[in-house]
Amino acid sequence: MQPGDHEAARREALLDLVKLRRPLPEAIARLGGFPWDSDRELVTLTRADLVAAAEAYLAGGLTSKDLESWAEHLEVREDVDLQRDRDALVGEAIFLLANPVINYDLTPEFVRGLRARLSGRA
Repeated sequence: MQPGDHEAARREALLDLVKLRRPLPEAIARLGGFPWDSDRELVTLTRADLVAAAEAYLAGGLTSKDLESWAEHLEVREDVDLQRDRDALVGEAIFLLANPVINYDLTPEFVRGLRARLSGRA
């Protein structure tokens, strides 16, 4: 595999997780072949991605543990731009979702409120 092919495959695996394009366990497993650290960000997590994950949870497509796991796997990756310097709410939201034990339980009420904030409706 050429270096560019490796980066393209890594980007696609990241997008599978960020965009929930594959079942969560499959997306996480696919990323297992790539390191967590990176010298640059390959994909950007957006408010729309967070809203889509919240909506998947609220529709029953993800459990609260799934949503937490999704956020945990994104929060620690250096190859995902969490926009902390450009959109504080994206960084805050991923932190809240990835760490419910020290923040708030991932309940439908909490996730609805976060989705409203991310959508600009709060």
